[in-house]
Amino acid sequence: MPSVAFLTLGCKTNQYENQAMAEELASRNFRIVSYQDKADVCIINTCTVTGRSDKKSRQYIRHVIRSFPKAYIVVTGCYAQANPDRITQIPGVDLVLGNSEKNRIAEYLEMQGISRSSERKRASYLGRPQKSPRPQVFVEDIMICRQYDTLLVSRHARHTRAFLKIQDGCNHFCSFCRVPYVRGPSRSRKLYEILNEVVRLAQNGFKEVVLTGINLGSFGNDGSNLAKVIEAIPQIDGIQRIRLSSIEPVYLTKELIEAVSSLPKVCSYLHIPLQSGSDRILKAMKRPYTTGEYSRLIDRIRSEIHEAGIGTDIMVGFPGETDKDFEDSYEFCAKMGFSRMHVFKYSRREGTRAANLPDQISNSIKTKRAKELLNLAREQFSIFSNQFLGRRVLVLVERINDNDYLEGLTDNYIRTLVKGPDRLINEIVEVRITKIGAGYVIGEVSKGKGYRE
Repeated sequence: MPSVAFLTLGCKTNQYENQAMAEELASRNFRIVSYQDKADVCIINTCTVTGRSDKKSRQYIRHVIRSFPKAYIVVTGCYAQANPDRITQIPGVDLVLGNSEKNRIAEYLEMQGISRSSERKRASYLGRPQKSPRPQVFVEDIMICRQYDTLLVSRHARHTRAFLKIQDGCNHFCSFCRVPYVRGPSRSRKLYEILNEVVRLAQNGFKEVVLTGINLGSFGNDGSNLAKVIEAIPQIDGIQRIRLSSIEPVYLTKELIEAVSSLPKVCSYLHIPLQSGSDRILKAMKRPYTTGEYSRLIDRIRSEIHEAGIGTDIMVGFPGETDKDFEDSYEFCAKMGFSRMHVFKYSRREGTRAANLPDQISNSIKTKRAKELLNLAREQFSIFSNQFLGRRVLVLVERINDNDYLEGLTDNYIRTLVKGPDRLINEIVEVRITKIGAGYVIGEVSKGKGYRE
């Protein structure tokens, strides 16, 4: 059997698609191995959300080629969608696939003669597959894509929480963002397909599903919306938690907030991108809300969802961001009291409106501003988590970390470390929080209910 290894960069959606490609290949007589193994085929699933992501994607491609010179090298994902010509200039790349081609990964490999059933190539699997004399490129125009490309997943390697992609694409075209150009217009999965996949995940022992998408809140298909999805999933036996990934503010409707609040299995954590706390910068970013509207939304969520954790994305250094704009953004974030903040520096992306704006900000200023917000993020996490000090919370144990602690998440996304036996992995356990750390808490597992060492 030809062996395949994956290397994935980027978001939860990319991770989901990686698992889906792996399962599709496994069903077609490919053997999935770890990246460290000497695979016949190496697939690099790339990201292009920032300039740093582009650079990292190129570095990973070259690293894999150097490490496995005889492997057949496939590059896919968002960087491949945006820059196929640049990838073909990297010596050693054999096949470049766009995002719309991921759901046909096995067909594309078989087209190149890489399959167990191919008589012409079978003998080569005593050694390695044939390298291509020149890269083959299959990248469709994603902007004309109107149908959701179905990818199926039944498990997640090395994960106890299952990512579940239900939406793709984005229609917003914020001035700084390249994502709509590499993911195409918003399109959604059918509800019955979503529920069928949840059943498979539950049958394979997953207790938590994380709903993901490129613009998750825009989900809508056959009269269903995101609220209806999270109302349907709890009826499936075995699923104990439903978590939502990032949702844009404009999609947090009264119906959705009420669903999160009223359904016990839905986690009380929402990640709501802000991007800037300056109304002037929000307008330049083409974000469809003001800080006043955002603030009222957060107040409504906190009034309806008990002890909700609220995370956000915040950007520094957007073109034209003055010291006053940054001060406004910092003060607004401090006022909001986020439990988590993903702070990142503006990255000039070719083809976006912001790329040609005047008054681009120097990297030194971006770094200084990012550092200030990261310090604020640590302070706010400490304030949020301190309210649970000495209290008991429920934690889904995910893994054992390098320091031999069991590690997992509360429903409102507090990363928690405890000592205990590894049989507690993938169990929801009661933990008393005893100490607040930097970005995490430490606790003690309750030893009732049949607990044994």
